Amino acid sequence: MSGSIGNSLLRDGRLKAVYELLGEAGTVADVGCDHGFLSAELILSGSAERVIASDVSQASVKKAAALAEGLGIEDRMTVSLADGLASVTGEEKGLRIAICGMGGELIARILEDSREKANKAELIVMQPMRGEAELRRYLYENGFGIADEMVVLDDGRYYQVIAAVPGRGNDIPEGFPKDFFRFGWVMAKKREKELLPLLLHYRAVYEAELKKAEKCGRAPEKLVSEIEKTDALIAFVKEKKGMKLNDLLAAMESIAPKELALDFDNPGLIVGTDRKEIKRALVALDCTVSVAEEAAAKGCDIVITHHPLLFRAVKRIDPADPVTAPVWKLIRNGVAMFAAHTNLDSAEGGVNTTLCRLLGIVNEEPVPPENLCRVGELETETTFTEFVRKAEEVLHTKARAAGPERSVRRVMVCGGSGGSEYPLAAACGADVLLTGECRHNEAIEAVCAGVNVVVCGHYETESIVLRPLIERLRELAPEVEFLLSEEGAPLRVI
Repeated sequence: MSGSIGNSLLRDGRLKAVYELLGEAGTVADVGCDHGFLSAELILSGSAERVIASDVSQASVKKAAALAEGLGIEDRMTVSLADGLASVTGEEKGLRIAICGMGGELIARILEDSREKANKAELIVMQPMRGEAELRRYLYENGFGIADEMVVLDDGRYYQVIAAVPGRGNDIPEGFPKDFFRFGWVMAKKREKELLPLLLHYRAVYEAELKKAEKCGRAPEKLVSEIEKTDALIAFVKEKKGMKLNDLLAAMESIAPKELALDFDNPGLIVGTDRKEIKRALVALDCTVSVAEEAAAKGCDIVITHHPLLFRAVKRIDPADPVTAPVWKLIRNGVAMFAAHTNLDSAEGGVNTTLCRLLGIVNEEPVPPENLCRVGELETETTFTEFVRKAEEVLHTKARAAGPERSVRRVMVCGGSGGSEYPLAAACGADVLLTGECRHNEAIEAVCAGVNVVVCGHYETESIVLRPLIERLRELAPEVEFLLSEEGAPLRVI
């Protein structure tokens, strides 16, 4: 699970935005790393296994290298004096690229000069200081699909941050001004919150420039065109749009088909709504009272969670009843609620496949008969203690472990409460079962059956799916703004 973007290393809003759009990666190439704050935070938060930091400034390289050494992460954060993507081979595992703090034309040139390497990246996140139109035009004309965008107001200045995927097409919405690259169609589709203020700012600047030109008897055609297109985009952004509830539910169904859910489960739409359009959704692990209140405060139309409400029949909806209080809050504020539980555990890209990716488990496959758990091999055989330390690092938790010191290669994972699944782990030849919860007797029985157990916390083994889920929803439902809930784990160490 990646760490919070509100940490001490990332003081600049633009770097926080780059961090957020990068998501989780095997390797990040931080081009123009400056002092190395973004690189270091990617390592410290567990968002990247390795960072290749580079800059053309000798002073910046020295500062970044000193930061890595001071934090004790120099083995995972390599720093070099290099231009563009020279320090990247293109063969790095799970490569994502960040190019920050330079002009859009220069970013485009870096990509073009190392096109073969750039094309092998999963994602490229760019933060141009200027020349956004030139960069976005290059991306559009050269097969880089824009996947996400953000607008950041930082110390009185607006910055655009662009995330693109090589070899992916661009779906420009109807109504977006033709051949207008200064602003992005993705930020327009999702109604990025700082976009309208940015547009109004540029509109005022253009108007002032036009008045100056008119005083000199001129009306530059390009400037007039920019004003017209900006006005058209302002109208596009102001137009209220969203997504039909049924279409959003269909997107969730494509991610986590309901047929994958176990019999006892209660996935799907649990609290309905009479709202015809869904414009904003809050994504959380649980729909607690505070999450329901957060959704209402942030103007969300729906809450999407992993854990369902109302597993058992209830006779009344009472705001004083801990079981039904969240439902009461949702209904009172007209907010819908949808859950994808064991179907999201089982789905490709769901809880357990995300666990496998974080832990470095390859060739993973579902474990019959329920296909809820996943089992696979570690890329490199390790000791039990080293595996536990790895789990603690990537899941940001303190683990409890059962079983003797041994070599570990084959691992079964079951996010949440999976201690009772140890017979499946034994049957599929797993050395270790990693889960969130395990009863006392289950741990004893598992070790007796030849399976070591690592218990990392229910929340910690499941919340790791929330950010990947949001990324997929943003792709499938760009008309909807998806927010990650601020609610943390219900249990904490004191």
